[in-house]
Amino acid sequence: SATWKINERTSIDLTALSTTSYTYTGSACKPTPTVKTSSSGYTVSNYTTTYSNNVNVGTATCTVKGTGTNISTSATDSMNFTISPRNVSDVTIASVGGQTYTGAAITPTPKVTYNGMTLVSGTDFTYSYAGNTNVGTATVYISGKGNYTGELTLTFEIKKFAVTINWEDYELSKRLERTNHTPCFEYEIFYNKTVRPIVKDDNLSYVTINKLFKLNSI
Repeated sequence: SATWKINERTSIDLTALSTTSYTYTGSACKPTPTVKTSSSGYTVSNYTTTYSNNVNVGTATCTVKGTGTNISTSATDSMNFTISPRNVSDVTIASVGGQTYTGAAITPTPKVTYNGMTLVSGTDFTYSYAGNTNVGTATVYISGKGNYTGELTLTFEIKKFAVTINWEDYELSKRLERTNHTPCFEYEIFYNKTVRPIVKDDNLSYVTINKLFKLNSI
């Protein structure tokens, strides 16, 4: 009787991937390959699958290789797929509570998360601000970077700085100054030569004024 040898197949063809386009999730993307003996051949299953660059945004690769059983380990093929940035509309931004006027720009850095992951400022997104110095409504802009794209806005309120003024036991010259703030008062002078300060800065408000004071000299 005749005998013959069946040799291992030395080539395979990765004909398709279950998905060729992903959006970034933070986890490894692993599409399922379809592998055949040739582009028009029969489907095989005795191969191993590996992936590279399949977490972050960019071009990833799926590679298949024969197991050595009927298909040689030298039989390989690969196919690329893409991972696109995730829009920041999918992330969660912690709220920013009311802030108090300081005279300088206020730059809160609210926590930004996606799918249980805390995003890193400068790597995944950047902060920028508008209207964040004076009293009123300020805006934080969250702009996607790297694995994220798009922009979100968050607003917060800047409240007036409350000033407590005690006019007793100070020289008149000292009464016209406040530490770390530009003087911003006008004064009412009454017929009995008493003086009362009037706030002229919309970023400030009084907590209390202990008393009027006598004008001795100016």
